[in-house]
Amino acid sequence: MLGGCGNSSTNMCLLESPKVCHEVGDAGPENELQITMAEMQNANTIACNLLTGQGFDGNMLQANLKKNQKVENARVTVPNSQEHLDTLAIAAMHGAHFPATGGHHFTSDDAFHADEIPVRKEQIKRMGRD
Repeated sequence: MLGGCGNSSTNMCLLESPKVCHEVGDAGPENELQITMAEMQNANTIACNLLTGQGFDGNMLQANLKKNQKVENARVTVPNSQEHLDTLAIAAMHGAHFPATGGHHFTSDDAFHADEIPVRKEQIKRMGRD
């Protein structure tokens, strides 16, 4: 058992472990780790400003803690457009489907239409040969 967290690997207290990578902004201000990280950032900024004031290049020692950035789903195409259908039609793996759909479920009408595109292109090729 890890520090009274229980035996479930999905417990949130495991995420509070110092062995887990944390970023500024991961939790509220009451979190001890957040306070420590903010104090370290402030101390570094003060030290760099002091060095710069003394004529040294204090910016060489400037450290910036990563802030937690909310990543929006970046959809690469607009739904219900031909470009969207073409992108879905050539997407062979989940890694290609995810940006094409913006992370949304794959049961929209666009997905069904995109599945038909290769079939129709093959039919057009066959009709052109005949």
